[in-house]
Amino acid sequence: MYKVSTRAIFGPQEIEEVFSTIRILHFCRGRIAWECTEFEDIEGTVPGIPSIKLIGGEIRESVPTKGLDVLHGDQLRRERLRVKHYNINLVSETPEDYRLVCALELWARAVEMYSKTDLTMGGDKLIALSGIASQMATIIGSASQPAEYVAGLWKPRLVGQLLWKIEPVFRGSECEAGAFDYPSTRSEKYRAPSFSWASIDAQHGNGITYGEPLGPEDRVLVEIPPEADRNKIKRDVDKSVWVDTSTTNKYGLIRGGHLLLWGWLRRVKLQRDGVFYSWYLQGRNRPGEKDASGRDHGERIDTEQHLNVLMDCPGDDNENDKLIHSAKVYCLPVAFGPPTAAPQSKDLTCLLLEQVSLSSEVESQAGWHQDYRGAFRRVGLTKLTPSFDSVAMMYILDKLDDDQHIIPTSHTEGYDDQTGKHLIRLI
Repeated sequence: MYKVSTRAIFGPQEIEEVFSTIRILHFCRGRIAWECTEFEDIEGTVPGIPSIKLIGGEIRESVPTKGLDVLHGDQLRRERLRVKHYNINLVSETPEDYRLVCALELWARAVEMYSKTDLTMGGDKLIALSGIASQMATIIGSASQPAEYVAGLWKPRLVGQLLWKIEPVFRGSECEAGAFDYPSTRSEKYRAPSFSWASIDAQHGNGITYGEPLGPEDRVLVEIPPEADRNKIKRDVDKSVWVDTSTTNKYGLIRGGHLLLWGWLRRVKLQRDGVFYSWYLQGRNRPGEKDASGRDHGERIDTEQHLNVLMDCPGDDNENDKLIHSAKVYCLPVAFGPPTAAPQSKDLTCLLLEQVSLSSEVESQAGWHQDYRGAFRRVGLTKLTPSFDSVAMMYILDKLDDDQHIIPTSHTEGYDDQTGKHLIRLI
């Protein structure tokens, strides 16, 4: 049996069929194209010629769209890192760990393709992807132990997957003045936690760039509390990772969910210049603080402007400059990367968070639990680089005496006085 395609552009349902159908015949203008898990071909061409594409100025063989083999994931991984040979020993990955990374790359490609398609009913976003998700659960995990699904993400290597991003769209051309635009929107009705890409619609722009899995070669700065460390595990609100589905289908509609993280939370001041966003650290200055070369950077910590900011959907989140005027915007450093960079050249990727104020109206509309005291929601992603953010890179992780009071005691899940980390809840 063959799936017959007469559409030039795939929609959400067709994207799912691309991965779930063994073979597809495309009836194009003047010729027929063939697609299966092993290769793609088109009528009238010489058999055996591989499909190619340009990546980072180099010609690479492209991965079959339907390819779900780990070897296809390996090729996708090398494309993402822009290296020809991804050396497992170089990045301290065991073969089994690397197999997991390759499987997650397959999922990342599916999400990135899917995020550019338009749904008639936005509430069906996860439903339309549920078939692929159930199939990928055994590829990322195994047939006997499928991987745990977390609202469009996967529990294995979950932290890295939190670093998805939405690139702004440039409106204009080389010949005329243009501007960047954020065409992404947030679903009016609750669909997924804010830490999931599924909470955002970005089909009218460049779609979603999925967060890449972090491994031993990456310095990860946040930690998901082990469930064994939680004393009240009988309640869902006390689980470290929790998603509440509307039905027994764990890949379907979601009513609520959260993620607990230990991390160094930092208060920031967000600024906007037209469509461009930047931020400054707040309350980190220490006059007289000198670096290794003897230069006094202590008074510059809060005055260094950080420009590498990608907002999730500022049109909704920052309506009437709500975030700009807010004193409840925070930065959460997550990890250094990329894995191929030298240690001194790695960027620091952080999440931009807003502390939410809960009310009965908000709880009913957004799927948030009444016990979520000082919960946070994701509003963007930012990167610090050694070249342009050297002072923050040097001091942002330092523990200060008043760090415990960054969040009011009545609105925090916990604080570790030894490490200076807060336990926060993302919803």
